[in-house]
Amino acid sequence: MKRSMLLLVGVLMLSLGTSAVAYADVEGVTKAGYPIAATRGILDEAMGYISNGDNSALQELMNRGVLVVSEAGVSVYISDISTFSGICSIRPRGSTTKLWTVIECVERK
Repeated sequence: MKRSMLLLVGVLMLSLGTSAVAYADVEGVTKAGYPIAATRGILDEAMGYISNGDNSALQELMNRGVLVVSEAGVSVYISDISTFSGICSIRPRGSTTKLWTVIECVERK
């Protein structure tokens, strides 16, 4: 019993140690022309408008200041990468603000 408990604690400690490495921010640089949103929900909404070709709705999000179009060459840190949805969060260098975009927007350094 004691041995299995120690083994379980060891496995948990190892998994916690590796998860910290897996979630470390990765340096990158943005490419031009991709949507960047204030929240993941707004990015999902914008992607729907893009799929439907509803440029007026996209412009409304931009007018509200919750969506911008990426510029090339901005240094960012990439985190919260969701490979299956193709979405990640980014944080511009020197900022504490987390933004959401598509993975294709960022090139790893």
